[in-house]
Amino acid sequence: MRRAVGGFSPRYVRDWDTWLHAHPDERRQLFGRILRNWQATRPVRMRRLRVEATHPSPFLDDLLESAAEPIRVLAGLTVLTIAHRTPEQHYALTSLWKNLARLPTSGVASCVGITKPLLLLTDGRIGPAFDSRVRRALGVPRPSTSREWLSTLEGVGEDIVASEASRRLLSKAVPARFAHLAYGRLYDMALGRRDQRGKARTPLNSVFGREEGRTMGHQVRAKCLDCGRTFKVDHGGGFSFHLLRCDTCGKTKSMAFDALGELHARYLKGLPGPYSIATAGQDEDIGEHAPVQPISEAECYKGIEKVAGQCRCGGSYRLDAPPRCPKCRSTRVEEGEITVMYD
Repeated sequence: MRRAVGGFSPRYVRDWDTWLHAHPDERRQLFGRILRNWQATRPVRMRRLRVEATHPSPFLDDLLESAAEPIRVLAGLTVLTIAHRTPEQHYALTSLWKNLARLPTSGVASCVGITKPLLLLTDGRIGPAFDSRVRRALGVPRPSTSREWLSTLEGVGEDIVASEASRRLLSKAVPARFAHLAYGRLYDMALGRRDQRGKARTPLNSVFGREEGRTMGHQVRAKCLDCGRTFKVDHGGGFSFHLLRCDTCGKTKSMAFDALGELHARYLKGLPGPYSIATAGQDEDIGEHAPVQPISEAECYKGIEKVAGQCRCGGSYRLDAPPRCPKCRSTRVEEGEITVMYD
């Protein structure tokens, strides 16, 4: 976590420091400048303040004025407490989503163009911003509605709470110069833009316990396109287990890290940092002191599949097997919204 946040792009760090230390009278103009620097509405031009605009209303001033009351209502709400929001706060969040969707001069803003300004307006309490890097790290699709966005934020909050319960406060796990930042901003920095040094040194699996290229554990609603059966599909493992799937019938099987013994220890030995915040102490101890030889991720996964063995149907459990319909076993499965996120 320390390496991930420390590797965040310096240019974006400077923008954030400027925002936090700006006088309230300066923030209106600064808001537009920072978001243009962050390319929040690309490829469409972003609205400007009334005094500098060449486009018709609404102007940036109008959007900020409309956002003022919802932002006041959200005072004190953070990504950690968003699951316990009041009805008034829920309405404020959905109102902000609709309001900030008007940020481009034409069309409607994507989730990026909505969540980046929200991160600013809440001083980092409500985050992360859902750019492509963050979505890829979380393993979630682009939220197209406020409902989908809020559901994912609840999962982020649960992720942080679980990490802190198992290890230590997030603010204590980051470089001291960033410890004062709100959790939404810290989470955004851990998963977002980074300089070349941070990119090279910080695989996602050493940040929040997500295997590189895999997803944050979540369950989605699904429908078979061949027989019409509706069911639920689980994706991804967690802090203490891998999730495999039968390549013939689609049945899932969890493999606890403890059950893998030396295989998991050898995998940890080869990582540049702990597998996750929640297991950081144990992982670092194994990495430094375990008398085993390190192995690559590919070697580890091959070993996990061997230990998992065969399914009762005769198929093999694989880490990359596609979901199958439990009725007809078709892989032509349409996945819908996320119903549960776990780690």
